[in-house]
Amino acid sequence: MYRRKLLLIPFILSLVVLLPTVTADCNPSETYTVLSVFPAGDWLLIAVGHVSWTCEMVAGEWVSKPNLPDSNVDYYILTDGKEAFLLGSVNPLLTNATPVSFINGTLYVLRTKETEEPFQNVTVSVNGEPHNFTLFKHVTTEETYHFNGWCFNVVSRCTITAYPNGNITRECRGEPVNASAFELPRTPLQGEPVIFEEGKLRFTLDGKDYTLLPPAGFNASSANFTAFKAAQGPVIVNMEQVVLPAGVGIEETHLIFVPEGGKASPIRISRDFSRLLCKSPQTGDANSSTPQVTPEEKSICGPGLIVLVSTLFLLLGRQRD
Repeated sequence: MYRRKLLLIPFILSLVVLLPTVTADCNPSETYTVLSVFPAGDWLLIAVGHVSWTCEMVAGEWVSKPNLPDSNVDYYILTDGKEAFLLGSVNPLLTNATPVSFINGTLYVLRTKETEEPFQNVTVSVNGEPHNFTLFKHVTTEETYHFNGWCFNVVSRCTITAYPNGNITRECRGEPVNASAFELPRTPLQGEPVIFEEGKLRFTLDGKDYTLLPPAGFNASSANFTAFKAAQGPVIVNMEQVVLPAGVGIEETHLIFVPEGGKASPIRISRDFSRLLCKSPQTGDANSSTPQVTPEEKSICGPGLIVLVSTLFLLLGRQRD
């Protein structure tokens, strides 16, 4: 019996080596970091970098890794010190372009919407049996806005349509803006340092001294606060990386604060861009412009349709086999 137990020891040790070992060192999380703050007239444009982390078993231990492919997202937030709005976002791993840019000192925003829309119904008869198919077209709408200091005007609107036969059309209204050249200034604002002492936040901005209680439930001693001047008052930005549980979105992060009732309160980030749009049409608005590019195709026809229908026949034949 004793010898049998000795023989089992190498087997048990091999299982310990081969089987994964679960550790408590890894937790899926979201990290948010303020990258830069730029002036947009009397408003502030705040760039926030975000990385989503997941866990993976490597060599028997759980390790953190970016949750690819959409792990990295840069967000762009506009605030006047009273409200904050999410202007757009981009994955810096996939593209160099940004949805926001300053051109001759004016803030521009590019907003893109992609949809799949029904285009044409096709009926194909195989061995006397009709089969109906719906062909879809891919529609991309690009709208460019410029900020006049208090609201956004539409300066161009382009619709790019990709048809099933490979034809692509582009129709634009307004003044075209080279969105591929969008980039942010190289020099951001510096702001004023915020000191945490005796349980309070203290800073001086525009000649005025401020003393505020830190945000409730926030470890202010580990934060790196910087104060900036905005149209509606001071904006306090936490420049330190914030780690939050997995699934927490940009709206729930505590990165931007404003004075409220003697304390620093987190400002709510809204995704409702429509609230920033100018109410009355402006000169150069896309609604009053004429198309600058005429669509090349309005329907699917010609060789492209023949190739598509032939492909459908082949697929149906394979299904019957």
